[in-house]
Amino acid sequence: MKSAVWIAGALCMAASLLISPHGKAQTGTAPVLKVETAWPKGTGTTHYADELRLSAGASAALVLKTDPGGGKLIPVPGPQYPVDDTHVLLLGWSSYGGGMQTIHALLLRVENDTVTLQRELMLTMARNASALIVRRDGPNQIRLGIGEPAARMLSERDWLLVFGPDSDQWLDVAQIRKLTFATEAKRETDALYGPPFQNGSFPARVAWFSVSASGFAPMAGGR
Repeated sequence: MKSAVWIAGALCMAASLLISPHGKAQTGTAPVLKVETAWPKGTGTTHYADELRLSAGASAALVLKTDPGGGKLIPVPGPQYPVDDTHVLLLGWSSYGGGMQTIHALLLRVENDTVTLQRELMLTMARNASALIVRRDGPNQIRLGIGEPAARMLSERDWLLVFGPDSDQWLDVAQIRKLTFATEAKRETDALYGPPFQNGSFPARVAWFSVSASGFAPMAGGR
């Protein structure tokens, strides 16, 4: 098993201010989180991390572990974005294979050098359509956007959007299509996260989710 340290914020420095674990805004290149990753020896068509260790300062790391038998894959980590003085959003992705993959958005609280996972958004869709938009509206205002699904798609029964523990926060593809999608033009500061190759295109119509200390929520009218 191999271990690696990911500088997970490196891809988003140009678009946003970083926030230190002590709650102070900064413009340096150091990420909020130190992200250490333990990889499985071989995964075939599946992609995930055996373990993520998320830390800030000298406190013990938050450890997230994959449980394949329980249906829980820990994501391959990607970029991170500050939400407010004590929260950061860490993106990542995983896949069981079969042409499907999941984008993860982990909402983490970072306070007094302690990292805790507050909420997670998971978007499972066909790999060729898998993408998530990150848009910042202000210093403490960030939103996530998903593209409108096509009328007919391969394996659409496997599409799923989860943004909370309640039953109305688990959406199948029919419910995803009922979200408020609107025509959107890409902004210069928008980040399109489409792992693993980052070769996706900005969708014509987007539904937005707000990101706050309390979690994720659909935005009425996309605003």
